[in-house]
Amino acid sequence: MRIEGEFRHKAAHAILSDLKDKDEEELGQKLIGYVVNQWLLTDKSKNLIPLWQKLTDLANGSGAIPPLAPMLTDRLVQEIKWFLTGGAAGVFYRVFQLFGEVGKGDFLLLMFDYVEKPNEKEHFTIPGNMSKDLELIQKQHPNIETINYYLKRAVKEIEEEKKTSQTDQSKD
Repeated sequence: MRIEGEFRHKAAHAILSDLKDKDEEELGQKLIGYVVNQWLLTDKSKNLIPLWQKLTDLANGSGAIPPLAPMLTDRLVQEIKWFLTGGAAGVFYRVFQLFGEVGKGDFLLLMFDYVEKPNEKEHFTIPGNMSKDLELIQKQHPNIETINYYLKRAVKEIEEEKKTSQTDQSKD
């Protein structure tokens, strides 16, 4: 769907002066606010269409605005995909299969405890490149509310890779 609108004359100048000092997140929210305040997209019953309701909610600060295009360096999605496919989830599955709900719960408690006191004896050791990775991820994901978007995206990419892999194998 493509929606176009035009702000002209005094309105355009007022918007530009209002936006000039805004950070990226606030800029997106403000732009959406200008659009939803200028125009209404409704159904036949004069109710906002679902997309316009979501945009109105975003303009009012409810929710997070995900990036428009995936970043090739999207480190968090890549790390989530590795976790889900590269062995960590497999270990968790094995523990659950071997020891049931109790084993699964004990394993999760161990994981929470293990990362809670980094760099202490018998706990997670922070790798040297961690702060650089965290800075990159923080720039890509400045708002914790976006985590579900990225979790779902990682799973979607995994599923697409599975389909591609199955299609490639069926050609053999």
